[in-house]
Amino acid sequence: MRIPAIAVAAVLSVACSPYHVTSSRMGAVYPSKGETCTVQFENLTFQEGSSKYESIGLVSLTGAGSDEFTDAMKADVQKAACKMGGDAVSLNASVPGMFQFMVWRAR
Repeated sequence: MRIPAIAVAAVLSVACSPYHVTSSRMGAVYPSKGETCTVQFENLTFQEGSSKYESIGLVSLTGAGSDEFTDAMKADVQKAACKMGGDAVSLNASVPGMFQFMVWRAR
């Protein structure tokens, strides 16, 4: 049985595709800080973050090829958080191929 070339190409393009970044706002909406603001990556629980920041949304990376969080991924999370008006992010959840960050804004 021969597999059509188009089917092989489709499978390879999905397998080799880069991850996707999705932003979800919640609560108050703040103006963007551009694409190159400084965003701190902090190791916070939700309760710790809520005591010093306001939660303004989530940034999710899906379709990652491994559990490694790369410099390129970090830059994409920072860019998305800046666009939301964020000051800090903390890891909310991760499973193989997916990372989700809480976006925080200073009170």
